[in-house]
Amino acid sequence: IRRAMADVADAGFAHVNMDLIAGLSEDTPESFRASLDECLTMGADNITVHTLSLKKGSRITLEGTHIPSGEDVAQMLDYANEALRKHGYAPYYLYRQKYMSGSFENVGWTLPGAESDPCCMGSAAQEETAVIEGFLRDLLADVQIYRCLARCAPTQAACRAMRRLASEGAEQVRTLQSVYFLITGRRYCVTVVLPPQPKLPWCDRLRGRYHEEACHGFNLARAAEETTDVCLRRILGRLSRSAYRRAEQLRMLLEKAL
Repeated sequence: IRRAMADVADAGFAHVNMDLIAGLSEDTPESFRASLDECLTMGADNITVHTLSLKKGSRITLEGTHIPSGEDVAQMLDYANEALRKHGYAPYYLYRQKYMSGSFENVGWTLPGAESDPCCMGSAAQEETAVIEGFLRDLLADVQIYRCLARCAPTQAACRAMRRLASEGAEQVRTLQSVYFLITGRRYCVTVVLPPQPKLPWCDRLRGRYHEEACHGFNLARAAEETTDVCLRRILGRLSRSAYRRAEQLRMLLEKAL
């Protein structure tokens, strides 16, 4: 870590952030204090103290791994508050996630003049650009698939339904493209080339699309939960709900086709 910090300084980065997580497996108030004290000697002007968030599918949850108690986590956070203030840091943003140890929060601390931009589509959202690019590629592919399905739909009603789904997907592409531009200042223009699609019975195609949309809904919801940008969280949440609605529309089409 010290070598990485030296490399960052040599590269001329104006600001450096370090993250700590309170409540990790095998962590204790004493070991957390030692970690934070070490960080304070390395010169980072932003330090974010996270509280462990227990994801339902994580190994910690699934395997029942021992984690510090809520009382221990409280001691860690109390020490962080005291030590960071003593060294001249001030809190500049706070956010909470689901399933956090002790129902505590994540707090960003900064030295004067080193604040990042916590506002909408600011520095917090920049961490999500790769995620947004992935969602855009998926949506662009989905639009093409729905257009293909419209051409081979067995009935006019099914054809119209596929066209509506393609239109909704194209609208969501435009939404995410605008988000990407707000965050990065760059246009996201990628051509997605679909591999040859297997010739499956109509019901099998609907089944496959249902699972794809349900997975999109889950992944968008998880991204919304994990981002610290409030505006991005709201948009990703809306897109997640739309994906789940599309999955339900596909289920209803499948119900009629069976």
